[in-house]
Amino acid sequence: MIVWTGRHRRGTMGLSGNLQSFGVPEILQLLALQRKSGILRLDFQNGERQVLFIERGAIVGTRDRRTLGDDPFLNFLRGAGFLSDDQIAAVLRVQSETSRDPLYILLSAGMIGRDRLIEALTQHTQQIIDRLLTWTEGTYEFSGDERSIPKMGLKLPLSIEEMLMEGMRRMDELATIKQAVLAPDLYLLQSPETIDRGSLSRELLVVCDMVQRSITVEGVVATSPLGEYSTYEAISALLEAGVLIVDPCPPLAPIDLGPAPLELVVPVLRKPVMSTWAGVLVLSAASICLGLALGPTLRGQARGLVPPEVAQARHRMDRALAFEVYQSMRGESATPGRLVDERFLNPPPRSRR
Repeated sequence: MIVWTGRHRRGTMGLSGNLQSFGVPEILQLLALQRKSGILRLDFQNGERQVLFIERGAIVGTRDRRTLGDDPFLNFLRGAGFLSDDQIAAVLRVQSETSRDPLYILLSAGMIGRDRLIEALTQHTQQIIDRLLTWTEGTYEFSGDERSIPKMGLKLPLSIEEMLMEGMRRMDELATIKQAVLAPDLYLLQSPETIDRGSLSRELLVVCDMVQRSITVEGVVATSPLGEYSTYEAISALLEAGVLIVDPCPPLAPIDLGPAPLELVVPVLRKPVMSTWAGVLVLSAASICLGLALGPTLRGQARGLVPPEVAQARHRMDRALAFEVYQSMRGESATPGRLVDERFLNPPPRSRR
Protein backbone atom coordinates (compact mmCIF):
# COMPACT_ATOMS: atom_id res chain seq x y z
CA MET A 1 0.00 0.00 0.00
CA ILE A 2 1.35 3.42 -0.99
CA VAL A 3 0.67 6.32 1.32
CA TRP A 4 1.18 9.76 -0.20
CA THR A 5 2.09 11.96 2.70
CA GLY A 6 0.70 15.14 1.14
CA ARG A 7 1.94 18.27 -0.58
CA HIS A 8 5.10 19.88 0.60
CA ARG A 9 6.59 23.17 -0.43
CA ARG A 10 6.63 23.95 -4.14
CA GLY A 11 4.38 21.01 -4.94
CA THR A 12 6.74 18.21 -3.88
CA MET A 13 5.17 15.01 -2.64
CA GLY A 14 6.25 12.15 -0.45
CA LEU A 15 5.26 8.50 -0.15
CA SER A 16 5.76 5.84 2.44
CA GLY A 17 4.59 2.32 3.11
CA ASN A 18 5.43 -1.31 3.75
CA LEU A 19 7.67 -3.45 1.54
CA GLN A 20 5.33 -6.41 1.92
CA SER A 21 2.59 -4.65 -0.02
CA PHE A 22 4.77 -2.55 -2.35
CA GLY A 23 8.16 -4.00 -3.18
CA VAL A 24 11.45 -2.33 -3.98
CA PRO A 25 11.15 -2.85 -7.80
CA GLU A 26 7.71 -1.23 -7.87
CA ILE A 27 8.90 1.75 -5.79
CA LEU A 28 11.92 2.39 -8.01
CA GLN A 29 9.93 1.94 -11.22
CA LEU A 30 7.36 4.47 -9.99
CA LEU A 31 10.05 7.04 -9.15
CA ALA A 32 11.72 6.48 -12.53
CA LEU A 33 8.48 6.69 -14.48
CA GLN A 34 7.44 9.95 -12.79
CA ARG A 35 11.01 11.32 -12.92
CA LYS A 36 10.93 12.12 -9.21
CA SER A 37 13.72 13.80 -7.26
CA GLY A 38 14.38 13.31 -3.56
CA ILE A 39 15.61 10.82 -0.99
CA LEU A 40 14.41 7.22 -0.73
CA ARG A 41 15.01 5.66 2.69
CA LEU A 42 14.61 1.90 3.05
CA ASP A 43 14.60 0.07 6.39
CA PHE A 44 14.91 -3.71 6.40
CA GLN A 45 13.39 -5.83 9.15
CA ASN A 46 16.84 -6.82 10.52
CA GLY A 47 17.76 -3.18 11.18
CA GLU A 48 19.75 -2.65 7.99
CA ARG A 49 19.21 0.69 6.26
CA GLN A 50 19.87 2.05 2.79
CA VAL A 51 19.49 5.51 1.29
CA LEU A 52 19.14 6.25 -2.43
CA PHE A 53 19.38 9.77 -3.82
CA ILE A 54 17.07 10.10 -6.82
CA GLU A 55 17.29 12.95 -9.30
CA ARG A 56 14.80 13.16 -12.17
CA GLY A 57 14.14 9.44 -12.01
CA ALA A 58 17.81 8.33 -11.88
CA ILE A 59 20.02 7.16 -9.01
CA VAL A 60 22.77 9.70 -8.39
CA GLY A 61 24.08 8.50 -5.02
CA THR A 62 23.86 5.84 -2.33
CA ARG A 63 26.13 7.34 0.34
CA ASP A 64 24.58 9.29 3.21
CA ARG A 65 27.48 11.39 4.55
CA ARG A 66 25.40 12.50 7.53
CA THR A 67 25.46 9.05 9.10
CA LEU A 68 28.23 8.00 11.42
CA GLY A 69 30.53 5.10 10.69
CA ASP A 70 32.71 3.94 7.82
CA ASP A 71 31.92 5.02 4.28
CA PRO A 72 30.68 1.84 2.54
CA PHE A 73 31.97 3.03 -0.82
CA LEU A 74 35.50 3.57 0.50
CA ASN A 75 35.36 0.08 2.02
CA PHE A 76 34.31 -1.23 -1.38
CA LEU A 77 37.21 0.56 -3.10
CA ARG A 78 39.64 -1.00 -0.62
CA GLY A 79 38.21 -4.51 -0.72
CA ALA A 80 37.77 -4.58 -4.50
CA GLY A 81 41.37 -3.55 -5.08
CA PHE A 82 40.77 -0.06 -6.49
CA LEU A 83 42.72 1.65 -3.67
CA SER A 84 45.29 0.60 -1.07
CA ASP A 85 44.95 0.97 2.69
CA ASP A 86 47.42 3.88 2.64
CA GLN A 87 45.38 5.72 0.02
CA ILE A 88 42.16 5.24 1.97
CA ALA A 89 43.87 6.55 5.12
CA ALA A 90 45.04 9.63 3.20
CA VAL A 91 41.53 10.31 1.91
CA LEU A 92 40.06 10.05 5.42
CA ARG A 93 42.72 12.37 6.78
CA VAL A 94 42.01 15.04 4.16
CA GLN A 95 38.27 14.60 4.64
CA SER A 96 38.56 15.20 8.39
CA GLU A 97 40.54 18.40 7.74
CA THR A 98 38.44 19.83 4.90
CA SER A 99 35.00 18.15 5.17
CA ARG A 100 35.20 17.50 1.43
CA ASP A 101 33.41 14.61 -0.23
CA PRO A 102 35.83 11.65 -0.60
CA LEU A 103 34.99 11.42 -4.30
CA TYR A 104 36.20 14.98 -4.83
CA ILE A 105 39.39 14.21 -2.88
CA LEU A 106 40.06 11.08 -4.94
CA LEU A 107 39.72 12.91 -8.23
CA SER A 108 41.55 16.09 -7.25
CA ALA A 109 44.47 14.15 -5.75
CA GLY A 110 44.72 11.89 -8.79
CA MET A 111 44.45 8.74 -6.68
CA ILE A 112 42.02 7.23 -9.16
CA GLY A 113 41.04 8.16 -12.68
CA ARG A 114 37.55 9.38 -13.52
CA ASP A 115 36.79 6.31 -15.66
CA ARG A 116 37.83 3.91 -12.93
CA LEU A 117 35.83 5.85 -10.34
CA ILE A 118 32.74 5.69 -12.57
CA GLU A 119 33.32 1.94 -12.98
CA ALA A 120 33.56 1.51 -9.21
CA LEU A 121 30.47 3.65 -8.53
CA THR A 122 28.45 1.66 -11.05
CA GLN A 123 29.54 -1.68 -9.59
CA HIS A 124 28.86 -0.58 -6.03
CA THR A 125 25.42 0.81 -6.89
CA GLN A 126 24.49 -2.36 -8.78
CA GLN A 127 25.61 -4.40 -5.77
CA ILE A 128 23.27 -2.34 -3.56
CA ILE A 129 20.33 -2.79 -5.97
CA ASP A 130 20.99 -6.56 -6.08
CA ARG A 131 20.74 -6.66 -2.29
CA LEU A 132 17.64 -4.46 -2.15
CA LEU A 133 15.81 -6.80 -4.54
CA THR A 134 15.97 -9.48 -1.83
CA TRP A 135 14.26 -7.24 0.74
CA THR A 136 10.64 -8.28 1.17
CA GLU A 137 9.90 -7.03 4.68
CA GLY A 138 10.50 -3.55 6.01
CA THR A 139 9.44 0.02 5.33
CA TYR A 140 10.22 2.78 2.86
CA GLU A 141 9.85 6.55 2.72
CA PHE A 142 10.45 8.95 -0.14
CA SER A 143 10.52 12.69 0.44
CA GLY A 144 12.19 15.92 -0.59
CA ASP A 145 13.13 17.34 -3.95
CA GLU A 146 16.28 18.25 -5.90
CA ARG A 147 17.39 20.63 -3.16
CA SER A 148 17.44 17.69 -0.70
CA ILE A 149 20.24 15.96 -2.60
CA PRO A 150 23.64 16.78 -1.07
CA LYS A 151 26.58 18.04 -3.08
CA MET A 152 28.73 15.24 -4.43
CA GLY A 153 32.25 15.08 -5.76
CA LEU A 154 30.95 13.10 -8.72
CA LYS A 155 27.26 12.91 -9.59
CA LEU A 156 26.69 9.91 -11.86
CA PRO A 157 23.07 9.45 -12.99
CA LEU A 158 22.38 5.72 -13.27
CA SER A 159 19.26 4.41 -14.99
CA ILE A 160 16.88 2.74 -12.55
CA GLU A 161 15.32 0.60 -15.30
CA GLU A 162 18.70 -0.75 -16.46
CA MET A 163 19.87 -1.52 -12.92
CA LEU A 164 16.60 -3.29 -12.07
CA MET A 165 16.76 -5.41 -15.23
CA GLU A 166 20.39 -6.32 -14.53
CA GLY A 167 19.60 -7.12 -10.90
CA MET A 168 16.73 -9.44 -11.82
CA ARG A 169 18.85 -11.15 -14.48
CA ARG A 170 21.56 -11.75 -11.89
CA MET A 171 19.06 -13.21 -9.42
CA ASP A 172 17.83 -15.75 -11.99
CA GLU A 173 21.34 -16.65 -13.16
CA LEU A 174 22.63 -16.92 -9.59
CA ALA A 175 19.90 -19.40 -8.69
CA THR A 176 20.93 -21.56 -11.66
CA ILE A 177 24.62 -21.39 -10.75
CA LYS A 178 23.93 -22.44 -7.15
CA GLN A 179 21.73 -25.33 -8.20
CA ALA A 180 23.63 -26.72 -11.16
CA VAL A 181 27.25 -25.53 -10.95
CA LEU A 182 28.54 -24.29 -7.59
CA ALA A 183 26.96 -25.63 -4.43
CA PRO A 184 27.51 -23.22 -1.51
CA ASP A 185 29.09 -26.01 0.59
CA LEU A 186 31.69 -26.91 -2.06
CA TYR A 187 35.27 -26.59 -0.73
CA LEU A 188 37.85 -24.73 -2.82
CA LEU A 189 41.66 -24.62 -2.91
CA GLN A 190 44.23 -22.70 -4.89
CA SER A 191 45.83 -24.82 -7.57
CA PRO A 192 49.33 -26.09 -6.67
CA GLU A 193 50.48 -24.88 -10.08
CA THR A 194 52.14 -21.47 -10.37
CA ILE A 195 49.57 -18.73 -10.93
CA ASP A 196 50.14 -16.12 -13.63
CA ARG A 197 48.71 -13.18 -11.71
CA GLY A 198 49.29 -10.84 -14.62
CA SER A 199 46.64 -12.67 -16.65
CA LEU A 200 43.93 -12.22 -14.00
CA SER A 201 41.60 -9.26 -13.76
CA ARG A 202 41.31 -7.22 -10.58
CA GLU A 203 38.09 -9.01 -9.53
CA LEU A 204 39.62 -12.44 -10.11
CA LEU A 205 42.69 -11.53 -8.06
CA VAL A 206 40.50 -10.34 -5.17
CA VAL A 207 38.62 -13.65 -5.05
CA CYS A 208 41.72 -15.76 -5.65
CA ASP A 209 43.53 -14.15 -2.71
CA MET A 210 40.58 -14.98 -0.45
CA VAL A 211 41.21 -18.71 -0.97
CA GLN A 212 44.35 -19.06 1.13
CA ARG A 213 43.16 -22.35 2.63
CA SER A 214 40.39 -24.86 2.07
CA ILE A 215 37.20 -22.80 2.24
CA THR A 216 33.64 -23.21 1.04
CA VAL A 217 32.08 -21.18 -1.74
CA GLU A 218 29.68 -19.81 0.86
CA GLY A 219 32.61 -18.72 3.03
CA VAL A 220 34.21 -16.81 0.16
CA VAL A 221 30.94 -15.10 -0.75
CA ALA A 222 30.27 -14.08 2.86
CA THR A 223 33.49 -12.03 3.07
CA SER A 224 33.81 -10.88 -0.53
CA PRO A 225 33.52 -7.14 -1.23
CA LEU A 226 32.29 -7.83 -4.76
CA GLY A 227 28.78 -8.95 -3.90
CA GLU A 228 27.24 -12.39 -4.26
CA TYR A 229 26.75 -12.51 -8.02
CA SER A 230 30.17 -11.12 -8.99
CA THR A 231 31.88 -13.43 -6.50
CA TYR A 232 30.14 -16.52 -7.91
CA GLU A 233 31.03 -15.33 -11.41
CA ALA A 234 34.69 -14.91 -10.41
CA ILE A 235 34.83 -18.35 -8.74
CA SER A 236 33.43 -19.97 -11.90
CA ALA A 237 36.04 -18.21 -14.06
CA LEU A 238 38.90 -19.18 -11.70
CA LEU A 239 37.80 -22.82 -11.70
CA GLU A 240 37.57 -22.83 -15.48
CA ALA A 241 41.07 -21.32 -15.74
CA GLY A 242 42.47 -23.91 -13.30
CA VAL A 243 43.54 -21.25 -10.80
CA LEU A 244 41.16 -22.70 -8.22
CA ILE A 245 40.35 -26.39 -7.82
CA VAL A 246 37.80 -28.34 -5.84
CA ASP A 247 39.37 -29.63 -2.62
CA PRO A 248 39.67 -33.44 -3.06
CA CYS A 249 39.93 -33.96 0.72
CA PRO A 250 37.65 -31.34 2.31
CA PRO A 251 37.58 -30.98 6.10
CA LEU A 252 35.11 -33.29 7.80
CA ALA A 253 32.02 -31.53 9.03
CA PRO A 254 31.36 -32.01 12.77
CA ILE A 255 28.89 -34.81 13.45
CA ASP A 256 26.15 -34.20 15.98
CA LEU A 257 25.88 -37.42 17.96
CA GLY A 258 23.09 -36.11 20.13
CA PRO A 259 23.02 -36.34 23.93
CA ALA A 260 25.60 -38.71 25.41
CA PRO A 261 23.88 -41.91 26.68
CA LEU A 262 26.62 -42.57 29.28
CA GLU A 263 26.33 -39.50 31.43
CA LEU A 264 27.49 -41.32 34.57
CA VAL A 265 30.72 -42.54 32.99
CA VAL A 266 31.91 -39.19 31.61
CA PRO A 267 32.61 -37.46 34.97
CA VAL A 268 34.73 -40.43 36.04
CA LEU A 269 36.83 -40.28 32.90
CA ARG A 270 37.40 -36.54 33.29
CA LYS A 271 38.87 -36.77 36.79
CA PRO A 272 42.63 -36.23 37.02
CA VAL A 273 44.60 -39.47 36.81
CA MET A 274 47.08 -39.69 39.70
CA SER A 275 49.32 -42.28 38.10
CA THR A 276 49.64 -44.44 35.02
CA TRP A 277 48.39 -47.56 36.79
CA ALA A 278 45.48 -45.70 38.32
CA GLY A 279 44.50 -44.45 34.91
CA VAL A 280 44.69 -47.95 33.45
CA LEU A 281 42.52 -49.33 36.27
CA VAL A 282 39.92 -46.61 35.92
CA LEU A 283 39.69 -47.04 32.15
CA SER A 284 39.62 -50.80 32.43
CA ALA A 285 36.90 -50.77 35.06
CA ALA A 286 34.88 -48.33 33.00
CA SER A 287 35.24 -50.53 29.92
CA ILE A 288 34.08 -53.61 31.80
CA CYS A 289 31.13 -51.81 33.36
CA LEU A 290 30.19 -50.48 29.97
CA GLY A 291 30.43 -53.92 28.46
CA LEU A 292 28.33 -55.47 31.20
CA ALA A 293 25.70 -52.76 30.93
CA LEU A 294 25.34 -52.70 27.16
CA GLY A 295 26.64 -56.12 26.20
CA PRO A 296 23.37 -58.10 26.39
CA THR A 297 21.47 -55.49 24.42
CA LEU A 298 24.11 -55.13 21.74
CA ARG A 299 24.59 -58.88 21.45
CA GLY A 300 20.87 -59.32 21.08
CA GLN A 301 20.71 -56.78 18.29
CA ALA A 302 23.83 -57.97 16.50
CA ARG A 303 23.38 -61.73 16.93
CA GLY A 304 24.13 -63.44 13.68
CA LEU A 305 25.90 -60.43 12.14
CA VAL A 306 29.42 -61.03 13.55
CA PRO A 307 31.40 -63.99 12.16
CA PRO A 308 32.20 -66.61 14.85
CA GLU A 309 35.98 -66.28 14.43
CA VAL A 310 35.75 -62.54 15.03
CA ALA A 311 33.55 -63.05 18.11
CA GLN A 312 35.97 -65.60 19.54
CA ALA A 313 38.97 -63.33 18.94
CA ARG A 314 37.17 -60.48 20.71
CA HIS A 315 36.37 -62.79 23.64
CA ARG A 316 40.03 -63.76 23.98
CA MET A 317 41.03 -60.09 24.12
CA ASP A 318 38.34 -59.36 26.70
CA ARG A 319 39.46 -62.34 28.78
CA ALA A 320 43.11 -61.19 28.78
CA LEU A 321 42.07 -57.74 29.91
CA ALA A 322 39.75 -59.19 32.56
CA PHE A 323 42.61 -61.33 33.99
CA GLU A 324 44.81 -58.21 34.38
CA VAL A 325 42.07 -56.11 35.95
CA TYR A 326 41.05 -58.91 38.36
CA GLN A 327 44.63 -59.46 39.49
CA SER A 328 45.18 -55.71 39.94
CA MET A 329 42.01 -55.28 42.00
CA ARG A 330 42.01 -58.54 43.99
CA GLY A 331 45.71 -59.28 44.21
CA GLU A 332 45.28 -62.85 42.95
CA SER A 333 44.68 -64.77 39.77
CA ALA A 334 41.34 -66.15 38.70
CA THR A 335 40.00 -68.86 36.45
CA PRO A 336 37.83 -68.00 33.43
CA GLY A 337 34.85 -69.42 35.28
CA ARG A 338 35.40 -67.12 38.26
CA LEU A 339 35.77 -64.12 35.96
CA VAL A 340 32.39 -64.95 34.46
CA ASP A 341 30.79 -65.64 37.83
CA GLU A 342 32.01 -62.38 39.32
CA ARG A 343 30.93 -60.47 36.16
CA PHE A 344 34.41 -59.46 35.11
CA LEU A 345 33.93 -61.29 31.82
CA ASN A 346 31.00 -62.17 29.59
CA PRO A 347 30.38 -65.84 28.75
CA PRO A 348 32.19 -67.05 25.63
CA PRO A 349 30.21 -66.80 22.37
CA ARG A 350 28.36 -69.89 21.28
CA SER A 351 29.56 -71.49 18.08
CA ARG A 352 27.04 -71.82 15.24
CA ARG A 353 25.77 -75.18 14.25
